[in-house]
Amino acid sequence: MRTILNMKPGPGGRRLQKEMEAKTSGSVYWPAFTFDRSEDYEESVKEILEGAERGALLILVSPTTVSFMKDIFPQLPESVRFACVGEPTAKALTAAFPAARKIFFPHGSSLESGSELLFELLLEEGLPSEVVLIRGDTGRQFLIDALRDKDVPVTVAPIYKRIPLKVSDDQKRWIGRGEAPVIYLTSTDAIRILEENVGDEGREWLQSASVLTIHPRIQEHLIEEGFKNVELVESHCSGLADKLLSLAAGRTHQKLSNEPRYRSPFIGDLTRGTF
Repeated sequence: MRTILNMKPGPGGRRLQKEMEAKTSGSVYWPAFTFDRSEDYEESVKEILEGAERGALLILVSPTTVSFMKDIFPQLPESVRFACVGEPTAKALTAAFPAARKIFFPHGSSLESGSELLFELLLEEGLPSEVVLIRGDTGRQFLIDALRDKDVPVTVAPIYKRIPLKVSDDQKRWIGRGEAPVIYLTSTDAIRILEENVGDEGREWLQSASVLTIHPRIQEHLIEEGFKNVELVESHCSGLADKLLSLAAGRTHQKLSNEPRYRSPFIGDLTRGTF
């Protein structure tokens, strides 16, 4: 049975790891990076507050962003208007800020949502007059560029940074040995950090791994990097641990529940029309 490398960061990754450890001893939790406040934290807080006062649309890019926002702003006024890149982020936002009523996002699984669909929905409903995009130190450049190309002023407000991890000596022992692992990862940054830790000497071995990921853009990047066995899976599906175990054991494809779907792009009290 191959090793399973779980690279999903945050509480979701830890929950998945706990589930797998109850079923196998052959899994490793290595989320590629940890998070901390950005160096531009104080300036970003100012930009978020001033943008909200001007009526800018606040775009949150991930549940991690929501978590840091909650630490900064225990409460936010109902008048603040939000957009999220996907349903998991919107759900995290409504849980963190129950008073939030105006949230715009593409519904559906991670396979269906993301920057591209959010941009399409903003085009359909009318572009906002101004955007404050709240993120980590990198990411979502497509959305930033697409909005600016349409003459929408975009302020980028990084409130956290990713701190890359280094593999331990114990973890290095399985690099390049035996069959390559089954890998679950959820960002393009994780690919880069993994490759840096494996090194050129282990690159060919790594590229033979079986990889599950959550978005077509990440899948495309993996293929460009030379990975040969890449499958897409919805980020919040049941049966993920069993799917990883099945791949590690060399069994055939196992269908997961929570098939991708598409619904109306609205939640809360958002009304159709121009922002």
